[in-house]
Formats: sequence, C-alpha cells, structure tokens
Amino acid sequence: MESYEILWDKALKELQSTVSAISYSTYIEQLKPIDLINTKLILATKTEIFASEVASRLLDKIRAALRTADTGITDIELC
Repeated sequence: MESYEILWDKALKELQSTVSAISYSTYIEQLKPIDLINTKLILATKTEIFASEVASRLLDKIRAALRTADTGITDIELC
C-alpha cells in the first residue's frame, strides 16, 4: 500500500477542484496526515475547535475526494 502522505496528496489534488480557494487555504492546507490505520486516515489539526469546523464544513468533501482519488481510504479521524 502507498504511504498515507502520497494518498493524502492524491486527495489534495481532488480537493483543489471541489472546494473554494478560501476553504482550501484556510482548512485543507492546515490538515496534516499523521497515520493510516487499516483504511482510516488520521489527520492532525491545530485545535479541537478547528477539527470541529473541518468536520462540519468539509468532512464529506474530504471523504469524496479520497474515494475519487481511489486511495482505498474509507474513514477519517481528526485529532
């Protein structure tokens, strides 16, 4: 399996075309992949409030980008 950084990079390319430039720079670029457990990608966030904002605004788009990029990742955890 490819490393989680490579898989995240594939998703980032998809996200650039599906979210606004402001959302991408404010939220998506701030997420850092730190682990892959089975098919769950663990993304580090700055704070719990930031994680909550990402979850409420962008989690579905991130999941869709991971599917579209054919990463094999089926779940995300923000920490």
